[in-house]
Amino acid sequence: MRLARYLLIPIVLFALLGCGLTNGLQQIQQAVTQLPGELTSMPTMIGAAGTMAAGSSTGSGTPASGTLGISLTTVRTMLQATQQFSFQEVVGGAQPESVATLTGSLATTMPELAAGFKAEFIGDPTSLSQIKISFPANISQPALMEATQMVGVIFSGILPPNVVSPMVTWMQQVLPQLTSAGQQQQTTIGAFQFTLARSQTTMTFEIDPAGK
Repeated sequence: MRLARYLLIPIVLFALLGCGLTNGLQQIQQAVTQLPGELTSMPTMIGAAGTMAAGSSTGSGTPASGTLGISLTTVRTMLQATQQFSFQEVVGGAQPESVATLTGSLATTMPELAAGFKAEFIGDPTSLSQIKISFPANISQPALMEATQMVGVIFSGILPPNVVSPMVTWMQQVLPQLTSAGQQQQTTIGAFQFTLARSQTTMTFEIDPAGK
């Protein structure tokens, strides 16, 4: 399954970073050739990736009030090394913002999702205040499930491991319930507040500091 191979690329990266290998980024392409042909247990892989990346992905210490404690440098390093995401800076907004879109082989493999997918990283680059991921609402059920897998893989090296697994489970449970424009679901896990909302054309997944 080609999808499995592409989704596992970030997991290999997180493992290399978590083991402290200074040449991890250069070894990504080599590692890809050794990936298994099928994705047999996505929740297990997400949990493992989060564990391996813990301590290297999120900032140390207590984040500033109203922020997530996640640096843009960490996000860009993780995602750009997969060669499946392209970043663009937004100029002139109320807050600094960097937007990632799907590119490369992953965009070709997941065309329904890639057509309207974007991830916005908003706020102070040293400690982001919000992360917002958007993808098309009017896509097939398999593509929606691919979206939850994509979100899980992205955040497995960015959020604490004890947050990622319940976050993905929650998304998989509530996403099918959002069938009409204007509906939304919200939950708090640890220090993070998650909101999944649907408009006429778009699903939006937001991460904010808890209590916002």
